[in-house]
Parts: sequence; structure tokens; C-alpha cells
Amino acid sequence: MTAAGSGAAPLVPGDPERLGAYELTGRLGEGGQGVVYLGRDGEGRRVAVKLLHAQLSGNTAARSRFVRELEVAERVAGFCTAQVLDADIVGDRPYIVSEYVAGPSLKDLVDSSGPMDPEALMRLAIGTATALAAIHQAGIVHRDFKPMNILMSPEGPRVIDFGVARALDSSSVTMTSQVVGTPAYMAPEQVAGDAVGPQTDLFGWAGVMLFAATGRPPFGGDSIPAVMHRILNLDPDLSMLPPSLAGPVASCLVKDPAQRPGSDAVLLRLLSQVGRVDTAREVERDALLAQGSTMVTGQLPPIAPPPGPPPATTYPMASGPAPTLTPWSTQPAASARSAGPVPPARPPKGGRWAVVAGAVTIVALLTAVTTMAFVLAPDDRSGGGPTSPPPPGTVRLAFLGALTGPGQAVGQAMYQGAKVAVDEYNATGPEVRVELGAFDGRGEGVRAAAEARRIDDAGHIGVIGPGFSAEAVTAGPVLNTLKIPMVSPGASQAALSRQRWAYWHRVVPGSDVATRSLADFMVREGRVERVVVVADENAWTAQTTREMRAALQGNGVEVTTVGINSRAPEFTRALPRIRRADPDAVFYAGSYDPAARLIQQARKDRIGARFYLTDQSLARDFVTTAGKSQAEGTVMYCSCMDPSDASQEPVRRFGELYRKAFPGRTPGLYTAEGYDAALTFLSALKAGHTTREAVNSHLRTANVRGLTQRLRFGASGDLAEPSTYLFKVDDGVISMIGPARTASL
Repeated sequence: MTAAGSGAAPLVPGDPERLGAYELTGRLGEGGQGVVYLGRDGEGRRVAVKLLHAQLSGNTAARSRFVRELEVAERVAGFCTAQVLDADIVGDRPYIVSEYVAGPSLKDLVDSSGPMDPEALMRLAIGTATALAAIHQAGIVHRDFKPMNILMSPEGPRVIDFGVARALDSSSVTMTSQVVGTPAYMAPEQVAGDAVGPQTDLFGWAGVMLFAATGRPPFGGDSIPAVMHRILNLDPDLSMLPPSLAGPVASCLVKDPAQRPGSDAVLLRLLSQVGRVDTAREVERDALLAQGSTMVTGQLPPIAPPPGPPPATTYPMASGPAPTLTPWSTQPAASARSAGPVPPARPPKGGRWAVVAGAVTIVALLTAVTTMAFVLAPDDRSGGGPTSPPPPGTVRLAFLGALTGPGQAVGQAMYQGAKVAVDEYNATGPEVRVELGAFDGRGEGVRAAAEARRIDDAGHIGVIGPGFSAEAVTAGPVLNTLKIPMVSPGASQAALSRQRWAYWHRVVPGSDVATRSLADFMVREGRVERVVVVADENAWTAQTTREMRAALQGNGVEVTTVGINSRAPEFTRALPRIRRADPDAVFYAGSYDPAARLIQQARKDRIGARFYLTDQSLARDFVTTAGKSQAEGTVMYCSCMDPSDASQEPVRRFGELYRKAFPGRTPGLYTAEGYDAALTFLSALKAGHTTREAVNSHLRTANVRGLTQRLRFGASGDLAEPSTYLFKVDDGVISMIGPARTASL
């Protein structure tokens, strides 16, 4: 039995049921140095218990070091840290007991939800600086300060593995016998094998802040030698940090550790930024720590966003987010004039949806667990798919996407499209019927990976999904390892097709392809020669902005970049720069609200250039906010088509089937893509393929006429000839004007 909601897996044969006074109820993770169990103490409170492997238990020197480290760790004050509660290093089975903290790691949180907004960043900075100040006060150097070692509990961030990581150093990447740490967050002195101290942790802290602000490792995520070269010789881009954080972070990234501030000084500076301490007065250390731990959940004043667009990076960085999908709801059928796709009222705070959530470095987040992380993210396994074997004459397909959560409108549309295809197939009386299971990834990476394992347990032969890029980042490696073919109806992150997953396919173009398609259209139909590309402070728009700039310049277009603060009510500084550039067109990748306000103010300033936007502006409120006359002629692009366009017979028939399955509703965006993803699997069944391997082989050579386009996959799993669809505001209504390669203005 395992505790509900704990994320623990059941015990396996050979696991102890009790260690000392602690009952073990499940497994939280396993690494090179031991197994971490979920346990209960004598009063029923949850704890995390790490049982060390035999090779450490028999090492006298390791035990001695472990004793000394634990004695120091016990002196750490409980400010924003996970406390070591108990240990037995004398017995035959050495173990450590730590406080159980419910919550995902910072890495998992950013991977699934994207970069943090300025206020959340400030809370994270204050909480983690408080933890380091408490750790350093106890005479400990963490030496492996990284996103995986920060847990995001409801009470604020909690730093784990202080001191203990020093005793169990081989769980970290060891470059020499003297060097301990994770390369992406190492300080120069760690790379060089020199002595480390508290300032080493501050360098790692600065890197963690950059990761939280951008979703990318501070010095890139490619080869270890390249990362270490940058750590020693280059400075990372700080432009995505709010001004209140940029200064403290920059001071901690100085190459010479003697020139970096201490953790007390960093915490004092952060608290002074939010008006909680007066730097002119001396503050007692305990009072400083108490104030820091209080502020992680207390009221903060408004935090200014980053000042403008990022400059070109000085070295190759991991790919940022390219949010090219916007959730649309499937609304009740309306008049013919308004029968196009209609979105929900407003996006969540930050103007971004979970379809492409987070600026993520695509990594294989399989079942690996950081050895020192005593507490792992909860694993909610409450999905709705079947888990018993299918009946005879039936195979199972799974849908994996956001059926609940912020992106549920899109996720449900994808599922509904897939269901229409499966129902249509089953109605023909085939020899092998299809049972469609629904698995809710909620647009979250951690949840989607857990659902992928449930899909395997139930014997599904393929997955229509993952629906969103954030889900694909973590569920994709799991499904690929399990050899379950997948066809995504909406994950457009460009980097996904570069992972070389043998079982990966998608029926939408990658974000880079879609952006180039719009650029080509602007040149061909818009006859553009001078374009202003507007960049804002959001990390999730940066990748699309860079892609558009490069695509236009590749077509010989003169590009001027103008920065805005998307949260500002007026764009008074940007408008004169746009006007001076005398552009033929203006491109902006941000959400519809600042896009609409920018257009409205540009028209008042007598800027007549046509605006080109992403699908973030495919929203009912866009035209309302901009004004009908001001928005007229604006062009948007999307990886999806409008399934309510009944001008073509296949689309008209699909609409009939949809309304039969879902009376009173009209298909929304990504319903057609869900339908097409299902068609690829159904073509395999029609060809007699009913095993995962056979279905995957069929997908590699399939050539299916889909609703949105020809479904034929290349070696990377991308469509051989992907179509990007364009939309235009015409008489106050957003209408699809066709594929980018054939559409006209």
C-alpha cells in the first residue's frame, strides 16, 4: 500500500518494510547511492528515508565523513530548507531521514509550466538566498545548487541536499576526484578543481535564477566541454531578468569568487529591493533569515519586468519556447457569419497557454531520479483510461492531452476530433474494433509522463498525443522507451523533431516551419521590403521572434527590432521608432491583448503598416480590444486549420459527423488535427497491423489523405509537406484564408 497523493511507487520484493522507528510505505526514487522511501514515523507523520547502498555501508571512511556532515547539517536553521531529522550510520543498513516536502522540483515546475513571472522569480530568489544564508551560517557549502535540488512547496521554495551531497558526492557528476557538482551550474573554481566555498553556491544560485527566468541552463545545454568553456570565459544573457534581480545575479556571476558577495549580502539586497529592510541599518542575521523566509509567501510590491528584448546571445543556447498554439473552446453553433472558431474570453496571467508551456531544454526525463533528492514530485495517477486487457477483437488507442487545466479547451477539442474518427471507423464493422482511452496530461510534463506509463500498463498500441509540447517533452521519452508509437495533434515545439525518437510523429508543422511559412507569405503576397519585428519581455516569445527575424533576413528583407513592455498600458517609446523605420509590415509574437493595444495605438499614431501576428491573437477579444477598423486586414498564422470552414466536402462531412457526436456544438481549432492523428493509426489497422511495432513501421511509410493536409511523415516524424494556415481580419471577423503556400491577401 502507498500513501495517496504522495507520488510513491509500491515497494518491490527485497525492500524493507521498516527501518528503525520508521515504517516504509513506498518508493520515491532510486539512484546510484541508494533508494529513497516514503515513510511514517511513530506519530504517523510522513518522512523521506534514504537507505544507502551496500558499497557505502561497508566504507569506513565514507561513514566517518557522513557522520561529520550530518552533525553539521543538524545545525542548519529551518529557513527554506528541508531538514534532516534522523540518521543511523552505525548499523548494518545506514539510512538518513529527512523532512517530507510535498511539491515538484523547480526543474519539473519550469519544464511543465514555463519560465516564472517577475513576482514568482523574486519569491524564488528571496527563498533560496535565505536557505543559502542559513546553510552557510551552519558552516556548510552546498556544492550542487541546481533546480533539481529546490522543491516548490506550497509554503515556498525549499532547498534540499545541503551537506549530504558532500558525503555522497558520486551521485553528482564528478569531473576529478576533487570536483563535485552538476556541470551546467558549476562555478569556475569547481571546473578548475580549485577550493570551493560559500561563494561557489552563489554562482550556482545565479544560474538557477536564470534557468527559472528563461527555462534554459545558464551556459547552454550541449556538451560538457562546451558548457565548461562558457563558464570559464563567457557571460550569460541577463536581459530576461527583472531589474531588481539583474544586479544581484550579475554580482554572483563574477568569475573570481573573491569578488562575489556572500549569501547574507545577497539576501539583504533582495529584501531591500522589496522594501523589507533598510540597508543603511545593521540587521541581525537571525532577523534577516526570518524576514526572508516570511517573504516567500508574504505580500510583495509590484516587481518591474525586464526592460526590453534580449540581445543576440554570445553563444549557442538551448531552444526557447515557441508558443504557437492558442486554446479555442468548442462553442454552441452560431450563425453562418460567426461560425468560425471562437476562443475563451482571456488567457491566464502572463498571456500564454500551456500548449507550448515553458522554455524547456528537451531532455530525456525518463525514470531517472536525482540520487540526493529526498522528495520527488507527486505522481497523480488519476487518469481516466482503462487499465484491464481489451476484449477479444478489439485494440486500444490512447488519447493523451489536456482534458482538464488551463489548456483543456484545446485538449478536449483534440480528443473530440479523435473520437469522431474512431466512431466513424467502428461504424464500418471492421474485423478489429478500436477502443479509445482518454488520459489527462493536464498540459503538465510530470503528469503526462505518469500517464504515459499507465498507457503502457493498459496495453494500448498507440497514442494520439501528447497534445501539447510541454507534455511531449516528458512523455515523449517515456513512450519512445516503451516503444509505443505516438502521433501528436498539436505539439509544435521545433526541438521535438530533433530528439530522434523512433516512435514520434506529429500532424502539425514545427514552430520554426510555421514561422518561415508566414515570412515567405509576407514576402510573396505582402511584397514587404522593410519589416519591424516587435520583441517583448516574455521569454516564451523570444524564440518565435528570433525565427521570424532570421526568416525575413534570409529573404532579403530589412528588419528593425523594436522592444516593448507588453504589460505597459501605452507604447509611447516604441511607436516613434516604428514610425521612423517606415515599415511595410509589423510582426509581433506576443498575446492578443498587447497586440491589440499596439495596433490601436499605432493607428492613432498614423502607422498604416499591416500587422502580422501569431495564433496567440486568434481570440474573440482581439478585434474588440483593437477596434474593428484598426484590426482590419491583420494576418495571423496557426499550425491548425479552421474545421468550421465547410467550403470543402471532406470538411463539411467532418462537421456533420462532429455535430452528430456532440449535438449543439461546433468543432473548434485542433479538432481536425485530432481527427487526422487518429486517421494515421486507423490506416494501420485497415492494413492489418495490430501490434505497436507493426503500427509504427506502417506510420513511417503511410500516405493518408487527411482533413488538414496529406499525412506523410519524414524520418524525423515531421510531416513531409506541412501546411501552415493563415487567418485574416475581414470586416471585423477573423476568417481562415487558406494554407500559407497558396493563400492570397
